[in-house]
Amino acid sequence: MVLRRIKNGNSYKYYNDTTYIKNNKHIQEIATKFKQLGIPPGYINVELVPNSNKIIAKCKDIYNRSQYIYHTEFTKKQTKIKYCKLIKFGKKLPMMLQKIEKDFKSKNIKKKAIATALKLILECNFRIGNKKYKKKYNSHGVLTIDASHVKGNKIEFAGKKGVLNKCFINNDQLLNALNKLKKNKGFLFKYGDTSITSNVVNNYLSRLMGNGVTAKYFRTWAANINFIETVNGKILTKKTLKEAIRQVANKLHHTVATCKKSYLYTDLINLSLNIGIYTRDPNKYLIDLLQRGC
Repeated sequence: MVLRRIKNGNSYKYYNDTTYIKNNKHIQEIATKFKQLGIPPGYINVELVPNSNKIIAKCKDIYNRSQYIYHTEFTKKQTKIKYCKLIKFGKKLPMMLQKIEKDFKSKNIKKKAIATALKLILECNFRIGNKKYKKKYNSHGVLTIDASHVKGNKIEFAGKKGVLNKCFINNDQLLNALNKLKKNKGFLFKYGDTSITSNVVNNYLSRLMGNGVTAKYFRTWAANINFIETVNGKILTKKTLKEAIRQVANKLHHTVATCKKSYLYTDLINLSLNIGIYTRDPNKYLIDLLQRGC
């Protein structure tokens, strides 16, 4: 038996497999269950997944994007894995930055294009982007911007969920490289007529950092380092914590809720409220804290 909820104007219709449920008492019981499971009311199509230790429900939002509601224990496990992997990322980051800088100056046009894209992510905390997401939702990331998005030293485009992404480039070498790429037709980042894809960039990172490391790790690392730098030397209140997260979210081009839920390490937030964060080396502080949790 699969329970479904489908948006119908300002209300919902509920189904048991394909059978429309008409009994008001049964509808109320199911509606309560959906609420207790934490399924957002704005999702237009929801299907509960029975007998799964991973997924509670498969959903579609108002933009017809696929969304998933996961079991709490599964989410906790995946979150721990993510932050434990971030330790290796942080330790290898200096080596990786040297490699990116070397390839940025390379005469190999593919290596140079990949390195330039990564330097832009480092400079501006943009998402990497991909063709599929651009086509489906008309939103951009680094790999799907074109010459129209680069004006002077400003890069500006609509990112995920329509959020405005804007950054001023202060690195003259990076700006010169971007201006040279503006001659490319279509997407900026190409070697010859071939566009750089997110798979190409992530394979490049995996060879340097180990399997499973993707461009998203840059943003997760940047969010936590920015948070440490923002709150360093202070003990926060709930009000000042929200403001600190808002500042970090603005730098990462997403919402406060997304920043807190998906990017900031919970122990870091708790420390900022209870005893404060005090460090002269945010990178080492973050690595040490992550190691204690892993």
